[in-house]
Amino acid sequence: MKTISSRLKEARREHFATGVEAAKHYGWNRHTYRSNENGQRPPSRKALIKYARAFGVTLEWLMTGRGPRRATKSGQLRQVPIYNLDDMGDTKQTTLRALLLEKEPMGYAMIPDDPSLSADAFGVEIFDFGMVDDTRESLYPGDVLIVDPALTPSAGDTVLAQVGGRPLVRKVREDTETPETVRLAARNLDFRPSAPISLDDILATGYSVSRLLRRRP
Repeated sequence: MKTISSRLKEARREHFATGVEAAKHYGWNRHTYRSNENGQRPPSRKALIKYARAFGVTLEWLMTGRGPRRATKSGQLRQVPIYNLDDMGDTKQTTLRALLLEKEPMGYAMIPDDPSLSADAFGVEIFDFGMVDDTRESLYPGDVLIVDPALTPSAGDTVLAQVGGRPLVRKVREDTETPETVRLAARNLDFRPSAPISLDDILATGYSVSRLLRRRP
């Protein structure tokens, strides 16, 4: 059974004869890269994003072995995995990264290869009414959003984050009661906002929503 380290080695061999050559070319710490490639030290998501971009493969393939292996060239269509948030709610995983490694996509979608999207962008299908209000910005169950882990969430952004142990799409709002914290809030006032949370914690557990891919049928 192939592992992340074996796929990393496979991708590297298409460009460099040794891991030392790859590390030298990109300015990586060769000891860290070697331990990532031989499986002694699991690479972080940040490192996997870096390796995927350097070797021209998709992050999903490098992490899981699923989906298309090759990253598309600019101007072409690209394929992104789509996950169902409701299906993602029955896990014991505490991070979105671990959750995505565990879950199978519900399918794939072809989108224009927008250079503003990183290679690790993916889609999520909304299942609750938390982001529905009386505005045109409402997001309904069945809507599909493109999420980009490479974007840095900030106050006012819509994010995919862990809320009460579940992955949900919510809006980052500044907390007026507690300085230097924010709340993950729904548009629907029937849904209570999260407890105060620091932006650093959101950076560790949340992904920014890039845009709406499609509306529900």
